[in-house]
Amino acid sequence: MDPKSNAERWLVCINWRSPEWIFELLLIADSKATQSGGVTFLDVSGFQVPNPPAYRRFWSDLSGKYVDLETLITERGHRFLRQNWNGACLTSRLQLTSLVTESELEQALKSSIISVLRSSFETKSIWTRILRSRVRKAGELAANSLGALLESEAFDLMYLANGRLFDQYCLLKVAHSQGLKVLHYELSEAPGRFFLRPYAPQDRLRHQAEILGLNEPHDDELEMTVALAWLRLRSDPKTGFNRFANQEFSESQTAKSPTVTFFNTSQDEMEFLGPDWHEAQWPSYLEAFSAIIKRCFAEGYACRIKVHPNLLNKSLRSFLKQVREIKNLSLDFPDLEVIWPTSPVSTYDLVATSEFVVVENSTVGIEASLMNKPVITVQSSWYADVINVAKTFGQMELDTLKLSEVKADPKGAARLVYFQYSRDPEAHYWGKDGFAATNSKRTLGGLLRTSYNLEFMVFCSYDWALKILAQSAYPMIFRYLRRVEKKTQIRGK
Repeated sequence: MDPKSNAERWLVCINWRSPEWIFELLLIADSKATQSGGVTFLDVSGFQVPNPPAYRRFWSDLSGKYVDLETLITERGHRFLRQNWNGACLTSRLQLTSLVTESELEQALKSSIISVLRSSFETKSIWTRILRSRVRKAGELAANSLGALLESEAFDLMYLANGRLFDQYCLLKVAHSQGLKVLHYELSEAPGRFFLRPYAPQDRLRHQAEILGLNEPHDDELEMTVALAWLRLRSDPKTGFNRFANQEFSESQTAKSPTVTFFNTSQDEMEFLGPDWHEAQWPSYLEAFSAIIKRCFAEGYACRIKVHPNLLNKSLRSFLKQVREIKNLSLDFPDLEVIWPTSPVSTYDLVATSEFVVVENSTVGIEASLMNKPVITVQSSWYADVINVAKTFGQMELDTLKLSEVKADPKGAARLVYFQYSRDPEAHYWGKDGFAATNSKRTLGGLLRTSYNLEFMVFCSYDWALKILAQSAYPMIFRYLRRVEKKTQIRGK
């Protein structure tokens, strides 16, 4: 009897052609091929809007380092199916709207578009309306392709990316409707690790429940050693593990008076991740910060707000909107110190010189806890059930909160970080672990085929326009704001 007759059949959905991810999945497929009844790679990345495969293909063609995934996969004995706008598409009787409500689809659509545009969801924009229509259509086609495949063949396990972008969301709903077990893959929060779990990375409740449900004894010393090593990697800009770390951490910094530091976040797309991310009653994080700043000043604390560095990567509309909001906050509180993204001051120096920190839901909350600083959160986060932070989700909680009694929880933070290292397998890299990564494909025809795409060219133009703004216009605006603030402070004295 063939030993593979009762073995599992695996399906890998490629819906974002990140070389690192594909390499990991190939290694998994290779290691399990003898145990499984076959590994099928379904490439639906051609439906991505704007099309990352085209974007990557253009620059990799130009550099002569294009990776031919089909050849790479089939040469290793795996099956490869490609679906895209121009190719022959698998057709299914499945209707996406029969699996989820229109409001749920709209929520996932908004989250995806915000990630692409790096801006708030503006339905009045012509470009946004066109993009919305294309993203919706692409998700439906990807879901249709997977539905047709599952109608004709049986699989036991499917690998899928994080599940937040719209086409990933649609694929996930189709898999669930067919009772197909799903493993999500993503780069891990732990440097050098690879997320691979039966829940999505943004599923904060299952993520924390898994940590809290662990029954094995804890080695507090080992957990803290691993967590502090992680913190050192994050705080050192030379390592590249934290792209927002702009200066080395100086542990000798001290504050002149008891200071509270506020950190906003840049995760606009989190607004559309579902009800479990919306426990807070505040209309916005600014309303929460304003109420806490007022309370801190009344109790004799100095206050400062660190604006997230990712503001430099936002669209002009979104950038100006957030700058205006922060300026209005500083007008309400003239003694509030605003630290703009171009400031060279280290986030970790700010944490070290704070009595406690206030965050929306950013990773700074974990880092501050490891540095033995109390943390207040004003929005749902993926760590607040594991780490003992003060969850202040409305005016009622703030009124009953005693600021001086908020305690730090370095052990809880260490446990969370250690769990990521122990849970997530070690990552591998192109050209370093295993087979060669590149095939020379620099051809004039390849460049012309890729560039002859209006959507692709619009996306390239948009992307480079944001880069130019980030490198020139935005820093000029911040320099002007700092000069105005200095003049205001001089007049006040």
